[in-house]
Amino acid sequence: METGSYDKGIIKAGMAVFLAHLVFKAVGFVQFFVVGGLTETVQWECLYGFAFDGVIFSLFLVGEEMIGPAFLPLFVEEKEKKSEQTAWSLANTLLSCQMLLLFLVMSLLMVFPEELAGIVTYFDSDTKSDNFDLAVKGVRAMAPALLCFSLGSTTYMLLNGYKKFFLAAFGDAVWKAFVLVSVVAGVYVFDAGWKALVVGIVVGSVLKLLTHLIGLGGRLRHLKLSFDLRNPAFRTMLWLMLPLLLGVLFAKCRDFYNNITVLSSLEADGLIKANAYGRKLFQAIGMIVPYALSIAMFPFFCDLVSRGDKDKLGEIITRSGRMLLSVFVPLAIFCVVLSPELVKLLVIGQFSAEDARLAGISMACYTLVLPAYGLEMFLMQAFFAKKKIYLAIFAGIVFSALSVAISYVGVIQLDVGGEAALMTVSLGYVVSRYLKTAALLLILKRSVPMFQVLDTCAFLVRLCIVGVLCAASAGVVFAALDTLPSFAVGRLWLVFRVGFGTVAGMGAFFAGIWALRIEEVGEMRDWTLRKLASGLRKRL
Repeated sequence: METGSYDKGIIKAGMAVFLAHLVFKAVGFVQFFVVGGLTETVQWECLYGFAFDGVIFSLFLVGEEMIGPAFLPLFVEEKEKKSEQTAWSLANTLLSCQMLLLFLVMSLLMVFPEELAGIVTYFDSDTKSDNFDLAVKGVRAMAPALLCFSLGSTTYMLLNGYKKFFLAAFGDAVWKAFVLVSVVAGVYVFDAGWKALVVGIVVGSVLKLLTHLIGLGGRLRHLKLSFDLRNPAFRTMLWLMLPLLLGVLFAKCRDFYNNITVLSSLEADGLIKANAYGRKLFQAIGMIVPYALSIAMFPFFCDLVSRGDKDKLGEIITRSGRMLLSVFVPLAIFCVVLSPELVKLLVIGQFSAEDARLAGISMACYTLVLPAYGLEMFLMQAFFAKKKIYLAIFAGIVFSALSVAISYVGVIQLDVGGEAALMTVSLGYVVSRYLKTAALLLILKRSVPMFQVLDTCAFLVRLCIVGVLCAASAGVVFAALDTLPSFAVGRLWLVFRVGFGTVAGMGAFFAGIWALRIEEVGEMRDWTLRKLASGLRKRL
């Protein structure tokens, strides 16, 4: 592949994944806030927060985050250097073993949900009996969804292996849309209560897997049951998975402890929900842009590493990273001011003014992680492509432990509660993520030429100045609007406030990048205009 083809290939693949993830996250964003608004706080925290997000989805992510980095490079290598049949021999063995393991885990969840809830939360049958009972029912009822969600991780990577990115990511939009429809119908039509949420998640998981199978189409002729454990590629994959398993388990334990366990120790209900709402904005933005682009980059990174072209690899990481940071650094600072207003606009239904205030504080803190979160995704793909998994995993374990330690000391030992507890958990996560990204960058720089130190530091200082200007502009607008008469209330007024503040922030952003000569934004603008013009000429 010619050098210029890498840029074109990554951009083309990135756009496909971006569009699919844009649909996926737009649907997911609506689903999250509608489901949260239509579900009572205790039910949401026990069924969605604990049973689904904490248990089922976390177990799914353990598999997904191992399968992608370990399986995809080997599948592509087997397909390109040997044959498609050889590659599918690896895939079939993985799918067969995965299915067997999933049936075992699913059975354990259905038989021992009480023990699980008792071990990992502060819920118990005496002090919080309603919470405990709902948590147990949720785990038992949603356990079957784990089978399709996790098999969908492998089918996702199979589609990526054929560079069919759109349908792979679109499967996530399908299941989220079904959950949304199920909950709305359950509340307004069938009076099904929390059961509608369970049905939506279980059936939605099946629809996600079916979407991937449709995308694979005729290639499913290669699919068959196989337990060829002597397959050299399968054994290599297992060795790659071992460190990934350790790292992913630490990361999921961190998330579970920070987001569920430590907050369930507090007497007040609603903090788990407020914390989840706070995480939603940075996760949505991260999945739409850097995650989508990193997924598209991964097969090309693998190709560059196999060719030994470390200069091109470093150039792509640097250019992509600077473009991402040119938007994400100002955005993160701006969202500190915007988040409290945005949460008030987004929350609906069973959500009090105090709940919205707490969620706004949480979102303002979590969104600060965006630059590190986005850059880390690019760096991790480079580590996986270079098969330097152990170094990346070790860094992840160290900084996951730091995040847990901050939450434990702040909430359990120092006994902080309310907004202080939310800030402890969220800012502890932010600090640990920045330190992890810095460590990954320093390690990778030893073998890949990228991000010149002095130039990068000056670049980041200029971006921070732009971010402060954006936040200050929005803050001035909100302060001015607060002086208006008290009759200005309601959701339409919130739309106006958020819109006016956003426009002010965008104006400051463009003025700042022009004054400080941040060229990366202009490069992205020019590229977009060229593509639009090219597409228009083709149609004419």
